[in-house]
Amino acid sequence: LGRLLYAFKENVEEISRQKKDLEKLNQELDRFVHTVSHDIAGPLTTIVGYAAYLETQYAPKMDDRGRDCISGVRKGATRLNVLIKDMLELTKMSRIKSPYSRVSIKEIVETAIANCDFMIRQSNAQVKIQGTLPEIVCDRIKITAVFFNLISNALKFAKANEHPVVNISWNETPKEYEF
Repeated sequence: LGRLLYAFKENVEEISRQKKDLEKLNQELDRFVHTVSHDIAGPLTTIVGYAAYLETQYAPKMDDRGRDCISGVRKGATRLNVLIKDMLELTKMSRIKSPYSRVSIKEIVETAIANCDFMIRQSNAQVKIQGTLPEIVCDRIKITAVFFNLISNALKFAKANEHPVVNISWNETPKEYEF
């Protein structure tokens, strides 16, 4: 019984040490994410500023393609700003027991498509959504990343010299949604 109590005490102490190490790592991760987000925000503000300057000063001299490119820069910067905020939110959420909430998969897919906008235009691709997408309970940030990765991989690995078509559909089973 004495050896068993000693082993139990050792295990409790080891778990306590591991918990402290994990808390320290989480604090370091938080500091890193805040530093990186701050470091990205500065150049992003500059990019938005230059895009706005080009838009106001040179818009009359630009053709539609030039105006479209400036608009794409501004939209991309806005999406990057959202990603920075999501990254900060994710560090907070990692300490929340359930980051799940009811989300519109339609909005998630639209965000993922917007994040792939440049790739879609470059490959002259079509992204088709079949039917009305459901609302589900999930981690919004992670499911957005999943759809972004699926769409961008479909575009990256499409056959050369073909215009890709990405079809997004879903099916509900008794236990889950399949996309």
